Amino acid sequence: MRISPFWIGVIVVLGASGVVTRLIDNEYFFFAAFAVAQLIMLASAWNILGGYCGYINFGTAAFVALGAYIGFILGKTF
Repeated sequence: MRISPFWIGVIVVLGASGVVTRLIDNEYFFFAAFAVAQLIMLASAWNILGGYCGYINFGTAAFVALGAYIGFILGKTF
């Protein structure tokens, strides 16, 4: 099985990033990676919400919001 150069580069960059964040005591890298992860999730959510035709389905967002509100109320109550 042959590994493509792209995946080797991804592994090297992730490994180097991990080493650099351990050597430098700065929280910027954590927050930058967290912001990138949020944008990736936002793009994925928009892809799911928009679908292939661009028709926006707000029913999914309504169920997520309902679950968040119920979770918040249950968390505060108990």
